[in-house]
Amino acid sequence: MMKNWNQVNAKIFTVFILVHVITFYCLTHVTFKIEYLYYALGMYFFRWAAFTCCLHRYFAHRVCKTTRIFQFFLDLWGTLLMIRGPLTFSSGHRLHHQKSDTPEDLHSIHHHHPLYAYLGWVISKRYDENKIGLIKDLQKFPELYYLNKFYYVPNLILLYIFYRYGNFAVMTWAGLVSILMTWHMAFSVTILFHKWGVQNYQTNDHSRNSFFLNLFTLGEGWHNNHHFNMNSARLGHKWWQIDPGYWILWCFEKVGLV
Repeated sequence: MMKNWNQVNAKIFTVFILVHVITFYCLTHVTFKIEYLYYALGMYFFRWAAFTCCLHRYFAHRVCKTTRIFQFFLDLWGTLLMIRGPLTFSSGHRLHHQKSDTPEDLHSIHHHHPLYAYLGWVISKRYDENKIGLIKDLQKFPELYYLNKFYYVPNLILLYIFYRYGNFAVMTWAGLVSILMTWHMAFSVTILFHKWGVQNYQTNDHSRNSFFLNLFTLGEGWHNNHHFNMNSARLGHKWWQIDPGYWILWCFEKVGLV
């Protein structure tokens, strides 16, 4: 998976394994009901909305402006993906755009083993905001720094809320299963968006648009559009290219939040 296992961040990799083990253990102690699947899907889309609106469009690309207070809310929402911290993600993603589909791109399937492109970019020590840099505009906010460092804390609180005010099954499906669904969708699209689909624009990379994947990613499926104009809040350029992530930001703008 990696040329040198010394590159693996043991702490992050351990968390990755533990969350899977704990989730599958909990699933064996819950009698399945169809409503639990709805809990998982609902929380999946809630977490994914945080990915596309907060981590990707706002923090990584700064496609809109907001107050420091609402910025903190967006950062807090973004931690619920548990894909490292928001600043760490933003740093790595900006590198992805600078070095897209080159050997320096941490998740390019065209230059790395598929397993590395799928997961290695998250658990590698190379995926470090201080080594990558590129986020001086974000590092000046101490509240963002601490949320980035302790990004798992809001998730532990959310799991407790699900357990305390719901039950063990709600915690399992809404809390844990939805995290795994979000993780593996995020890991998958890093490969799929640069492997399969249609290129509407000529870019210096292999980015693709995918109508099918867009159904599960709230606008992120228009990836080639995004690489053509990464500073646009709107990823769907044509009227039929549905972009729920943009609609959310549009609503935030209408009420004066961004």
